[in-house]
Amino acid sequence: MKSTFLFILFVAIVQAVGCIEYKVENSMKDLTPLLVEERQGSIGKVAVTHTTIKINETAFVKCPIHKSVGIDCEYEISDNEVLSLIDSKVEYDFPERMRPGMMGGDSAQMTLIFKANKNGSVILKIRKIFRGEIKETILIKITVSTNPEKTSIGFARMEQDGTIVLQLRAEGQKGLTGDALFRYSPNHPEYKNILRHVGGLKKGEVKPVPPWPEK
Repeated sequence: MKSTFLFILFVAIVQAVGCIEYKVENSMKDLTPLLVEERQGSIGKVAVTHTTIKINETAFVKCPIHKSVGIDCEYEISDNEVLSLIDSKVEYDFPERMRPGMMGGDSAQMTLIFKANKNGSVILKIRKIFRGEIKETILIKITVSTNPEKTSIGFARMEQDGTIVLQLRAEGQKGLTGDALFRYSPNHPEYKNILRHVGGLKKGEVKPVPPWPEK
């Protein structure tokens, strides 16, 4: 399968540290694809997206903000001993507009950076705020483990036009990691195979991607 070959090639690049300078020791896990709207579970409860990270690993979430018009973002962690915020950064969409006397140019992406401190499970809440009111709360369950099981190599998300987006992570020797993004439109020759591999997807849904069987 072509997608399997691409991922194997991706893993090989990560492992080829003796041939190329591909330094990703400090790469962080991107949790942003998990920021989907709340979905109803099978018994009427809100479905919570789940992921696993290693102790001492860092992960981040990006949220759109635009404070001059009242758009903001905030977080809450159920157990700060297991997971804690270590940094936050703001990247303006139009930095050239951030000058005295210019209004409305402060639209930006806020990056929240978290670190896994010890074994345990936490709920990370990301709240989207508009003019002081909570408009949406997104829940992510995060399990922190010393040696997490290899049950997932990333996440699959279906966009509104049916496109499947795969965000995959490979781990090489000496703890090196790397991330890759693949997009499969409905007319892609591997579309049905990808859909079958992740067990089906609905528009707006996010699912973990299990490893492909070794041949």
